[in-house]
Amino acid sequence: MMSIPLSPPLPPTLQTKDLSFLLHPTNFHPFPLTLLPAPFLSAPAPTGTPSELLKTLHFRAAAIAAATRLTASQQPDNTTILELWYIRLISLCLAHYHTLAAQEIKVFQDMGSSFYLDPETGRSMLPWELRVLAVTLGNDPRRAVGMYYELAAECRAVAVDGTIAVEERSLWRARLGELGIRVANVLIQLGDFVAAARHLQGLQKQGKGREMLALLYIRAGMVDAARECASSDDNTLRGLLLMVDGNWQEATQVWREMDSEMAINNLAVCELYMGRLNEVCSTRVIIWSDG
Repeated sequence: MMSIPLSPPLPPTLQTKDLSFLLHPTNFHPFPLTLLPAPFLSAPAPTGTPSELLKTLHFRAAAIAAATRLTASQQPDNTTILELWYIRLISLCLAHYHTLAAQEIKVFQDMGSSFYLDPETGRSMLPWELRVLAVTLGNDPRRAVGMYYELAAECRAVAVDGTIAVEERSLWRARLGELGIRVANVLIQLGDFVAAARHLQGLQKQGKGREMLALLYIRAGMVDAARECASSDDNTLRGLLLMVDGNWQEATQVWREMDSEMAINNLAVCELYMGRLNEVCSTRVIIWSDG
């Protein structure tokens, strides 16, 4: 079975917590079918464990399987409960049911409450990835920035804690860098490109956020600034800058050298702008998963 990249095993204190309130069938909402194309409604349902379905991009099926496992008569242990909840929520988001995920995560109530804190360390016992996802599911981007900074303060405190292993301190420093990128993303969502650029420039001085800054400049139409920021060996940025310049032919060569869904989609766009409709139709454009 695929292992979901969650935090290390839960502290013993949380293992003994009563998380049965997370298993009630009423916690989970039925899927609306109006957003699915007809072929997906009539196709046979994929099978596998929730993590296997998530790995194979069957997001809707993964979300359903996770909820089914959580509401089964045999209660899983707390580690599995939180893993299944993460699969359920991230699958909902990837299947474009963000609102549904935002409603369901409310069952956790206040993730910063003492119920979820380790009495010995004072730190949260919940998986880091679940906590970050909870911020993402909030409906207020401005509040999300504040919550990311709260998580960043925790990262800084743990990263300098000499009582823990060097590997764990490195992990928390990496998490701090990830939060910096997430803050920039929220600022972009708010339309504050100036603040986002300033924030990313600060991260760039620390050796982080260079690619994100270049993408921001492209999105804001600041092509010259994007060129100055982009690394010469970053094929993704090179391809995007060629498309910005309308150099479709050379851009297609860049995307053909890459093996990713993003490259395939951009290749199809280039073919479309060059009027090669037959090539566009034969290109495997990734638009729908089963979600």
